[in-house]
Amino acid sequence: IIYNTNKLEIKKYIKSKSKRGLIRKREILSEIFKISLPVSSNRFITSVMSAIELILIPKRLLVGGMNYQESIGLYGKLTGMAMPLIYFPCIVTSSLAITLVPAISEALSLRNLKTANYRISKSIQISFMLGFIFASIFLCYPNEISDIIFRKENIGELLYLLAFTCLFMYLQQTLTGIMNGLGKQGISLRNSIIGYIIRIGFVYFLMPIYGIKSYITAIFISSFLICVLNLSTVIRSTGIYIDIRNWILKPGAVGIFMLLVGKYIYSFFTIFIKHEILTIGFSVGGNIIIGLLLMVIIGVLEKDQILKMIGMKKT
Repeated sequence: IIYNTNKLEIKKYIKSKSKRGLIRKREILSEIFKISLPVSSNRFITSVMSAIELILIPKRLLVGGMNYQESIGLYGKLTGMAMPLIYFPCIVTSSLAITLVPAISEALSLRNLKTANYRISKSIQISFMLGFIFASIFLCYPNEISDIIFRKENIGELLYLLAFTCLFMYLQQTLTGIMNGLGKQGISLRNSIIGYIIRIGFVYFLMPIYGIKSYITAIFISSFLICVLNLSTVIRSTGIYIDIRNWILKPGAVGIFMLLVGKYIYSFFTIFIKHEILTIGFSVGGNIIIGLLLMVIIGVLEKDQILKMIGMKKT
């Protein structure tokens, strides 16, 4: 499993050493562990810290004055209902993060820094695009989405608050893939630990005072900080510049537009469709389509990328 996960880096190492006739089994094994241990440690440590965090949440809500049933109920709504909806678009960023590792490693092994930087920049841009689109969707229709998926559970407020975390949660996942592609697994692990320490600190000290909002604030702050730390490492390693115009301003403008027209789109569909679920479905789908079209018009997405996504053009 370790070999398959990191085989591109290992083959690159073996090839470079073979030219000098210095490759040995012990060196291969050493390189395998050098590459894979930080990644494995990252997964293990973050899983442990996430478990600690989730165990603390209902306990600290109890300290804050909630009774047992209320704390468990709120905990279930947050972790079992609201957060899975927020994490749903991570299917895209997770796939992107996985494909970035060999793509960036390949470009660097060929000493093609220009290609590596293009791939990094485009992946960051796509992550911001997804973040702005889905943040707008969850800000526009939190109660409506809550009602059609989890009737009578009233998670609309949680969805609304969690919508602000979309931008940096999706970007964090992409940047982790970039860091792995650059061979900066150890630094990525350190940054993840810093983020979890912040989250656990908020849960332990502030949740009894401010309730569940303090945890959502912690997610936002920790994700933002991890993104800043990872991005600074990427910049130092590759020399890539921060493209504020294409990364943030253009997708952000589309996100704001979607937010402004969201309720009008919903009102439009209520005229022709009386079924609540269909109305919400068409409103959300229509708003996303408008957002994607605007992304193409202003140059965030390219026409060829859309055709590849829907299978009308070969890669």
